[in-house]
Amino acid sequence: GALHQMLSGLDEAGREQAWAEIESELRQFEGPAGFVGPCELLVAACARVRTEGNAIAVTGPLPDLSATLVGGGTLDTSGFEGRVVIVNFWATWCGPCRREQPILESVFEDTRGGGPVFVGVNYRDDDAAAAAYLEEFGVGYPSVADPAGTLAFRFGVPYLPATYVAGPDGQLRFRVVGEIDRATLEDLIARAAA
Repeated sequence: GALHQMLSGLDEAGREQAWAEIESELRQFEGPAGFVGPCELLVAACARVRTEGNAIAVTGPLPDLSATLVGGGTLDTSGFEGRVVIVNFWATWCGPCRREQPILESVFEDTRGGGPVFVGVNYRDDDAAAAAYLEEFGVGYPSVADPAGTLAFRFGVPYLPATYVAGPDGQLRFRVVGEIDRATLEDLIARAAA
C-alpha cells in the first residue's frame, strides 16, 4: 500500500536512504523483547521519511475541488479550464508543509497572470488556525477547507504534504508526497503544460 507507493517513486539510492530512515524511526519503539506495537508503526515511520523531488506519474481526471474556502466563500473553478492546476494538501501542524510553503508561494508569484492555477487544501484543521497559517506565510492563492478529509480521499492522499499537478486538459499528471522543491515544481509545471 502506502509503503510501496512511496518507495516506487524513488531510485535505488533513495530507497536505501528511505529504509535507513525507517529503521532509525522504528528503533525508538524497541524494547527489551524487540519492536513493540502494531504494524501501523511502520506506516507511521514511513510517513515521516522525506521524499523531496520524487514525483510519480498519476492518471485520471482532476477531482472536483468545489469546497468552502478557508475564511468563507466558495472556490470558483471556472478559470481552471485550459490551465495547469497545482493542488497542494497541507495542515498547520505539518512541519514539511510549513517548510515548503514559501516555495509554493514564490512559484505562484513568479507565474501569476496566465500561468498555472494554485489551490491549497487545508486538511482537517481548525478554520482559525488555517487562516492564521495563510496570513503567516502570505499565501496569495486560494485554499479550501477539508475538515473531514473528503478531498484528500478523492485524490488518494497517503500523507502530508502532497502536491498534485494536472494538465490543461483537466487530467492528473503527477503527484509528489513529501516536501517539494522549487526545481521539481517548476519542472512538473512545464511537463504538464507540454
